[in-house]
Amino acid sequence: MDDTKIRFLQEELSLMQDENKELRQLIQLNREVIRIQKQSSSKEKGFQTMFNQIYEENAQIYKLNETLSSQRDEARGQALIYQQMYEDALQKSLEIQLERQAQITDYQKMIEQKDKQIQNLNDQIYELKDKRKIKQQIVSTTKYQRQSDLLKKSYQYINKQNK
Repeated sequence: MDDTKIRFLQEELSLMQDENKELRQLIQLNREVIRIQKQSSSKEKGFQTMFNQIYEENAQIYKLNETLSSQRDEARGQALIYQQMYEDALQKSLEIQLERQAQITDYQKMIEQKDKQIQNLNDQIYELKDKRKIKQQIVSTTKYQRQSDLLKKSYQYINKQNK
């Protein structure tokens, strides 16, 4: 923002210097006209008419210059305001982008944490499934053991009876 202000002030100074130079030249021309008029006889009506016309033209030029200067100053002020608004909007946009990037980073961390939690839960589920399989195998083995014991008893019973 400081760079914009400095450029604006430099341009303003340059324009003021140019206007000052033009006004000095105009004053010099007016002095020359007045000098010429003083040198001529005051009875000559043509010089008086010419002097009046030049005076009126100078007044009109001065008025036009004032109007144009005022309009230029107003336009420059508006341009500076718009430049500042643009820079403020740009700064705000950058702040929003940084804030959103921070939010994205936070969300990514949260997702990573949730992924780890899910992986841990999946591992626990697999462990429980393995334990359940082992338990089922134990139950199955116990069941087969009982059947085997029954068969043995039955075999022994049949053997005793056949003897």
